[in-house]
Amino acid sequence: MRSDLALSVAMALLGAGCRRDATPGEPVRGTATVQSAPSAPPRRVAEPARPSPPELGPDQDFAWQIEQDGRPVLPKDHALELARKPFALVVHVRMDSGASVFVNASFSSRTADGARLGWPFNALDGFRGASRVDSGYDKEPVMNNRLRDILLDDHTPNQWALCLPAAKACDGFDGPCEATSAGLVCRRTIERFHSLAARDRPRVDIAATEQKALHLVLVLPGRWTDDMLAGKAPLERERARDWVVVRWAR
Repeated sequence: MRSDLALSVAMALLGAGCRRDATPGEPVRGTATVQSAPSAPPRRVAEPARPSPPELGPDQDFAWQIEQDGRPVLPKDHALELARKPFALVVHVRMDSGASVFVNASFSSRTADGARLGWPFNALDGFRGASRVDSGYDKEPVMNNRLRDILLDDHTPNQWALCLPAAKACDGFDGPCEATSAGLVCRRTIERFHSLAARDRPRVDIAATEQKALHLVLVLPGRWTDDMLAGKAPLERERARDWVVVRWAR
């Protein structure tokens, strides 16, 4: 009798083992099936919201602001302080105001001083030379601010085109401008300086510069000629101007 009982128990255990091995995942009588929980979808990290663009007043054709670390840095008495790292220059231009914005950038204060004193536009040193566009830097056009720089020169201004939103590329800003109810908002990211005078090392990262201040004079031109559009002649008139001294935080 004992041998018959042992044989029955052995057969039962063997049958249970066969059921466990036969079909993976098949529930076994008297046991619980453990299923792994479905993996949660990856969380989407929201991009930081951009600051609101500079507002255009009812009588303004042109407004601008500098942004760093996703926040506007507002000037006081035409001066502001930035960390020695990339920043963006954002302009808001009324739609019918022109085709480009001109910016002179220099470590010298001469042009900014002249702008502050109200010198006639054609007397400002930083706008006496023919303007330079991004596509003139290299043999191939440099569109959408691919080099992330700004031209530095005591006599030559940058010329940045105001590109409509439908444009595929832009010669001056990071890309086509964004339309607003008043005009166009355009953004230029600046990571390094491009000096016309420094032939051995023309481009220097902002963090590597030893200069204490950067002087910017921004001009919205008022009258265009074919030579001005082609960069063969300096501007003669302006519709709006502003200037700022950027000092670097220690």
